[in-house]
Amino acid sequence: MAYSAAYNSAAAGSGLAAHLQSYVSEFFSGFAKRAEYRKILGEFENMSDRELADIGVSPWSIVEVARESAGL
Repeated sequence: MAYSAAYNSAAAGSGLAAHLQSYVSEFFSGFAKRAEYRKILGEFENMSDRELADIGVSPWSIVEVARESAGL
């Protein structure tokens, strides 16, 4: 009986570690996505209306396009 209790405890610990690792990974992934969003948005904001029209983006939709491009 002691063996199964030790086994279950070890399994629970590895599950917790995997869960925490997943959480931390998602947390830092969010930072990377927001940084990418800010970069893309800055590039769009530096473009003229003519340049935006050439790539098929309206000035009113640059926020939406930047979010979609960054995966937010």
